[in-house]
Amino acid sequence: MDVRPPLLYLVHRIPYPPNKGDKLRSFHILRHLARSYRVYLGTFVDRAEDAPHVETLREWCADVCAIPLSPVRTRLASLRGLLSGEALSLPYYRSRRLRNWVDGTVRSQGIRRAVAFSGPMAQYLDHAGLDRRVVDFCDVDSAKWSDYAGARAWPMSWLYRREGAKLLAFEREVAAATDASIFVTDAEADLFRRAAPEVSGRVVAMPNGVDAEFFSPDAGHANPYPAGGPVVVFTGAMDYWPNVDAVVWFVQDILPLLQRSRADLRFCIVGMNPAPAVLALAGPSVVVTGSVPDVRPWIAHAQVVAAPLRIARGIQNKVLEAMAMARPVVVSASSATGLAGEPGHDFEVAGTTHEFAARISALLGDPERAMQMGTCARARVLAAYSWDAHLGRLDALLDAAREPAVARPRAQDAADHDPRPLVVHVVYRFQVGGLENGVVNLINRLPVSRFRHAVVALTDCDPAFCQRVVHDDVRFVSLHKPPGHGVKLYPALFRLFSELRPAVVHTRNLAALEAVVPAWAAGVPVRVHGEHGWDVSDPDGTRRRFQWMRRLYRPFVTHYIPLSDHLLRYLNASVGVGAACMTRICNGVDTQRFRPGVRGREVLAGSPFEGDDLCVIGTVGRLEPIKDPLNLLRAFVQLLRRAPQLARRLRLMIVGDGSLRAELEAEIAREGVGACVWLAGERRDVPEAMRALDVFVLPSRAEGISNTILEAMACGLPVIATRVGGNAELVIEGETGMLVPAGDSAALADALARYVEDGRMMQQHGQAARKRAEAEFSIDGMVARYAQLYESLLSAAGRPVPAT
Repeated sequence: MDVRPPLLYLVHRIPYPPNKGDKLRSFHILRHLARSYRVYLGTFVDRAEDAPHVETLREWCADVCAIPLSPVRTRLASLRGLLSGEALSLPYYRSRRLRNWVDGTVRSQGIRRAVAFSGPMAQYLDHAGLDRRVVDFCDVDSAKWSDYAGARAWPMSWLYRREGAKLLAFEREVAAATDASIFVTDAEADLFRRAAPEVSGRVVAMPNGVDAEFFSPDAGHANPYPAGGPVVVFTGAMDYWPNVDAVVWFVQDILPLLQRSRADLRFCIVGMNPAPAVLALAGPSVVVTGSVPDVRPWIAHAQVVAAPLRIARGIQNKVLEAMAMARPVVVSASSATGLAGEPGHDFEVAGTTHEFAARISALLGDPERAMQMGTCARARVLAAYSWDAHLGRLDALLDAAREPAVARPRAQDAADHDPRPLVVHVVYRFQVGGLENGVVNLINRLPVSRFRHAVVALTDCDPAFCQRVVHDDVRFVSLHKPPGHGVKLYPALFRLFSELRPAVVHTRNLAALEAVVPAWAAGVPVRVHGEHGWDVSDPDGTRRRFQWMRRLYRPFVTHYIPLSDHLLRYLNASVGVGAACMTRICNGVDTQRFRPGVRGREVLAGSPFEGDDLCVIGTVGRLEPIKDPLNLLRAFVQLLRRAPQLARRLRLMIVGDGSLRAELEAEIAREGVGACVWLAGERRDVPEAMRALDVFVLPSRAEGISNTILEAMACGLPVIATRVGGNAELVIEGETGMLVPAGDSAALADALARYVEDGRMMQQHGQAARKRAEAEFSIDGMVARYAQLYESLLSAAGRPVPAT
């Protein structure tokens, strides 16, 4: 007699054979559940060749209800969701036959526990007989649809955006009505917690695993590749759009860079159902295999495995399988989120086209290092990715008594028991600004499963600006420092650091550097200082007093992060910081949020500039002397004086606020250009403000690596910037914009005139700027580099970061 209790298991796609990502996970869950339960499986079969495997599943199941699903007919049926107002994914997986089987089976078998695999299958869990319901969402599918919207043209962008919003509403309803919501990584779990804070206490992560015995490097597979040059391989289901996007990007942009030095390099795309866009890639150096009986030989005999997924959620099984087979893997920053291991040791992380090419080229050029990385990768998989260890969490969720949702505790209340290292970010003032936006981006995007954060402002934290941080366990501290040296704050900072016990104190710029002394005194093991640029009192970094101050604090700093090459050279030559104590990390930009307008320049809410024939010049930044908005205004006035006819269509928009606003208003009135100039004030809709421009100008007297330049480039704008700081590292003169001397309004007027007179050049430079932002300055790559640096410094200090 079988004494195992019954359990209902609902899966959106037949979990056998386990030959693709979601089927691998659903099959291992099934096999694990079958050890403790009599499993009643309800599923759909969307491929005719999978139908014979229904009988195979009976080895693990007491009963199987497998419903044939025609993708074409079901897609048409799912359009009913447009009339019912629900997500299209729900009618896609809605079946009266499956509903009747679930109701009858739950009643007849006395089933009390149920697991739904993927969100849409949770629509069958509303049976009154069930008293324990667990949903494995895997990924936040609603966010995935929203991501798709940003990469597609209308009307699909509208449809995908609608699907994201409607599906999120359903996911929240499901999470509220069930006992636990599972996601494949901590990053996905945290994303859902932010979207559904009311159920955050019942959201958990359960990572994927890999069958390391099956995916073994020692199986003696025959080489499937014909004789020739080295091979980079990509594996996966090739009708899955993120995979299609990945290989198209690789072939069009990355492979040509690699073949400059390795003309015989081959790229092999291995996986079932290649889409037309994938088949079109086949050529002399690109092989598209289609379905293969066994993917392992193709992995085993490739020199490098690439996973350039730009739209990816969760840990990719293809990455774990390659690591298990001891192959060197180069993954995108989004695919690496939540992946246990050390970048550069167990795998390589790349964010841009050039980073992918550089990482792969380095591995191809150093076979010994590639082999060592593969060995380390397999060791990491064996240590961190056992299916049994991870699936034990599911047992606990099914056995636990139901508890009401509770708010997550604040980080400082559980600091003694939280293994995540605390990073305290120290700034002079936490308010609207490029440096401060960088802090926000870093806090929001570093894996919340691995790091926690606090922000200390020596002066004040702006409450409205603090709201841009999305995590609810971040503490903000204002110390209200008066003008002058901060030595009087040392006792307060010492007490604060002693209370918080951070693993890392990260100060930024000279104004906050003094905080490293009390951090050192409080025993903080890692003290990082970021040099973002100079201020108006030392615009070119030549003041000896400030150099001396930096040298004075140098012994208290563990590691420096200059944002640009010129700051790196400054720290080395003027402050005496050795190369081993510095890591250059350039700012990154969110190219999904900052993107060109769909139909060119857009009209900003509240703007007086609405004509299609206008040419709108603008800037975004604080109205302070260091940003020199007066120079831009004077250049604009000079241009109108030279060519008065331009007053009909030339406009200037200045976004920002600060101490120079009154002076700007007075000069606008004196020059009589009020109809042509708009002081838009401080705004939170910066992407929209950028899309309301034709040309972006940064007239600063000093800069490090300007976030606003990167944002303008990402929005497809040509950039005119002053030749100061790191601006020349961002703007390629004559290709993405122009550079002019600081404070030279005549030169700035000349540059403006060139764009006003040559609309074609304006457009070409803007398009080139967008491509450069995408290729060189991705925000995911930036965050990955910060995480890697924090991890290496903490490891050296004996404070390892949790793997998950």
